[in-house]
Amino acid sequence: MLGLVTFAVGMATSRDGGRTPGLLAMPLLILFTVFFLGIPLPTLAVTVRRLHDGGYSGLVALLFLLPYLGGLIIMIFALLPSSPAGAKYDPILATPTPDNTYPQQNPYTSQGP
Repeated sequence: MLGLVTFAVGMATSRDGGRTPGLLAMPLLILFTVFFLGIPLPTLAVTVRRLHDGGYSGLVALLFLLPYLGGLIIMIFALLPSSPAGAKYDPILATPTPDNTYPQQNPYTSQGP
């Protein structure tokens, strides 16, 4: 949508018949570029987190590299319900809570001298 608005404003304010965008389109072009460059990383992070909730490895997100079919497969995985197996990707809690049914883990076990 932002791209269409930028294109329309650029064509309407162009001095040479639409070959180069007009001056009013420049802020929109900058906004469009920031949006285009800023969206992929958070999208990837949310996708990996959702795959972890389902109990799958985050490397499954590499399916995005397959045109058309990869995005469809990721969407199907994202629609599947969460599984308890995904708890292995959760952070280790510093203090136990009553609603935490998983055993407490200690990543800092002492090593013998």
